[in-house]
Amino acid sequence: MNNINLKVGDLVCKKVPHLDRPIKIGVVVNTTNKSFFIHWTSVDNNYFMTKNDSIFAELNKSYLLGTHAYFYEQEYPFLQLLNSSYFDG
Repeated sequence: MNNINLKVGDLVCKKVPHLDRPIKIGVVVNTTNKSFFIHWTSVDNNYFMTKNDSIFAELNKSYLLGTHAYFYEQEYPFLQLLNSSYFDG
């Protein structure tokens, strides 16, 4: 994802080249002039091999479903806009 001006509420996904499906889906929750923040809301459990034991629940929330910052100056070819929150008119 390059030179895209994301807005709060945009739905995005993270893909890998060898799969034709999203491995993570999230929502842009904050933007600045230099960065944007995505809160990941769902993951592909088969790809990440997540465990359902209680010991892994907090780790999965923190590392897979947390809010992560991305900087516009860097390239993120694995991110894709699914649905823009922008309405014209």
